Amino acid sequence: MKKLPVTELRIMKFIWSQNMDHIASKDIADYMLKEFLWLKGTTGKVLSRLVDKGFLKAKKQGRNTIYEVLISNNEYIKFETKEFLELVHDKSIFSFISALGEEEDISEKELKDLEAWIKDRK
Repeated sequence: MKKLPVTELRIMKFIWSQNMDHIASKDIADYMLKEFLWLKGTTGKVLSRLVDKGFLKAKKQGRNTIYEVLISNNEYIKFETKEFLELVHDKSIFSFISALGEEEDISEKELKDLEAWIKDRK
């Protein structure tokens, strides 16, 4: 699996948000036009790259193309997170959490959830 550039990730985030295994190219193109002012050709090119990378599988259905999701949101998040921890934090979860805590971006609830998660992992 490879890290997705922002353009491809935008499409995948939309597709994943639909919670469907299959989605029509028209639905994707309509969303990308509305949200990002992308032309259908731009969306089509990005979808082709996602097929080439193995994130989606394309199947013609009449005049439309239906895309099947091959890599789930959860799979991609795990991949991205692991890569980020390895490259930026030398595989240190403590380094990662410390960096977040320095900016005080972690709420009290998130700290409690993290504490509960750590206890469950023991």
